[in-house]
Amino acid sequence: MSNQSGAGKYYSANNDVANLHRDEIPDANGYPFIQVEYTPDNTGRIKRSGLAGESFQIGSGKETKYFYSIPSQEELYRLFGSEVGDANKYTKQIIQNSDGQLVISYINPNGQVVATGLAGNKPENLELLPDQETPIVSKIRINRSNQSNDFERGKTEVSKVVFVETEGGNLRLKYSINTEQFNKTLCAHSICYDCPKTIKLKLSNACGKILLEKIIIIGPVNDTRIETCEASRIPSIDTIISGLAMGEYYFSKRGNHS
Repeated sequence: MSNQSGAGKYYSANNDVANLHRDEIPDANGYPFIQVEYTPDNTGRIKRSGLAGESFQIGSGKETKYFYSIPSQEELYRLFGSEVGDANKYTKQIIQNSDGQLVISYINPNGQVVATGLAGNKPENLELLPDQETPIVSKIRINRSNQSNDFERGKTEVSKVVFVETEGGNLRLKYSINTEQFNKTLCAHSICYDCPKTIKLKLSNACGKILLEKIIIIGPVNDTRIETCEASRIPSIDTIISGLAMGEYYFSKRGNHS
């Protein structure tokens, strides 16, 4: 912005206001405004925001970044105990400030912030907290409570948002079927877990880039003995995706019954 008039002039060396504190007014170098960028999903959530001044604009590396996730059930148990309720009803908002420090806020179903804390690695320009705890590996379980079903088309889908707090972080993906629990659920219908189906597992980043995609085929199409389980067909995946950038990641599991 021009420094010849308005806010551009006020926050510049051309400021001619006769004021006792004139010399304390910062020079914005042509950027006397605040910019806000929203997520492209029509939710009204903020993605990035800048502050006045050239050094704090969006794209400078000093802007404030916002991330959104859902806390794991174990995470909430550690904070509030076993009566906290369903984790899927909570929101985990992560803000990276201009110093590079991550600040986490836990928001309850009423939109109230119920806890805050620091996360991630210590920025180089800040001092280490004397009582910093050893990082805990967070386990996020994806089960039936996260699932949507389309019985007419024979399709199921599960999705989850995962946040990686550190640069170069790792995600370990483990998938298996609890055959004992599955059989108890479907025992009355004489259907076993190895009935013909295709399961597709996918992990992508916030830009939509697919980082992992696995297709599991369970049971042949001509399998007519759906009441008999075959141990050799129990699917199991255990893989690690390493070197991930800090940010949001989206996991989905889709099942298509033949």
